[in-house]
Amino acid sequence: MKADAPSADPQRTGKAFAVGPNMLVTSQHNLGSPDDWEKKKDPSIPVEITRALQPLDREIVLNRNSAEPSISGLTNPTVLPTPAYTIDAAGLLLPNLNLKTYFQLSFCPIQTDGSYYAIMTSGDSKSASSVDNPVVAKLKAVGYKPEEFGGLYEFSAEEPILFAKDRNGHDGSPILAGDGSVVAIVSAVNLETGGRYRILATPVQPFFSVASSILSRTIDESSVSENANEPLKCSLSEAVDRIEKEVAAHAVWSLKVSREENGAPKDEIYFSYESISDKPNIDHIDVYFNFVGENRLEGGVRNRNELVTIPVPADANSKKYFTLTPTVDDDHRFATSKIVRLGREVIESQFAQEGFGGYIEYVELTIYPFLKNKRQLNKRVLQFNWTEVPK
Repeated sequence: MKADAPSADPQRTGKAFAVGPNMLVTSQHNLGSPDDWEKKKDPSIPVEITRALQPLDREIVLNRNSAEPSISGLTNPTVLPTPAYTIDAAGLLLPNLNLKTYFQLSFCPIQTDGSYYAIMTSGDSKSASSVDNPVVAKLKAVGYKPEEFGGLYEFSAEEPILFAKDRNGHDGSPILAGDGSVVAIVSAVNLETGGRYRILATPVQPFFSVASSILSRTIDESSVSENANEPLKCSLSEAVDRIEKEVAAHAVWSLKVSREENGAPKDEIYFSYESISDKPNIDHIDVYFNFVGENRLEGGVRNRNELVTIPVPADANSKKYFTLTPTVDDDHRFATSKIVRLGREVIESQFAQEGFGGYIEYVELTIYPFLKNKRQLNKRVLQFNWTEVPK
């Protein structure tokens, strides 16, 4: 890639790489800021359009690997700069381009001392033909040195050095993590004292804000590099997808208890939920229950401030929970008569026996929802008053 203009700095050369069907990424300084170029003056363009476009007297030329099949759409890119030109990254939007394969941007932070890989070139790195000679440079992540390099991240190139020793022409090259996703963009190649090559790069996160529109796209696994040996783990699209699933899985639960005229619960009680999911997504719920009230033995003193969990006889409740599936007429609702039946036929019958006494104050219900994909959601605790309190 090169940018030409009739100015004191007439030509800039660097690399760009695809991160979407019609989006390329490069270093901002390869393109320059608007102040670096003269305004384009074309009398044939109406003034109101000129004001809107603010065109620059700049030509951006894109060249690709000559061994690849020719493609159309590599002309007239729209530059998408970052809000601050101190962030050395920019996007190139090519509306007529439709690539089938491209790199994925990473949402992972760079790990200090971690191993990363830059796709660079051998030969004359400033020549368009250099893209015909790509090489992989193994890098070690060093870290930030803001007092020296501002927001650029320092990498150290490891031996053997296969890329062109010329420090110009590499800017805009991608730096990849082990999964093949792009974590940074080369901003400068610097030869240190002692012969070590330092690579300064603009991280995709958190500085490269242009990446937001790219990262928000759903991952197209068919576009991931063949060298990627595991699925992407930190892309924003994956994070957004995970958040959306969490939100969709969040259900607001309510409990409805029908009453007899005397205030006692009728047989059926209903659990229902509301969710932003387009379709019902709860497959079943497991319901745990506790009857809470006063359980007096003969001679016991009635004290409503000392409520306890009332045990259900083992022969009446072989399991500590039961499973409910949606009702036939409403797939957001679950119904059961077991709770009321246990309370009436077992616990209250027990209270009526000689030597016993007590009452049910309320019923505590803990539900564990399960999605249709069998994933278990966080529990929800509901309760309702029994209301059959002795006077």
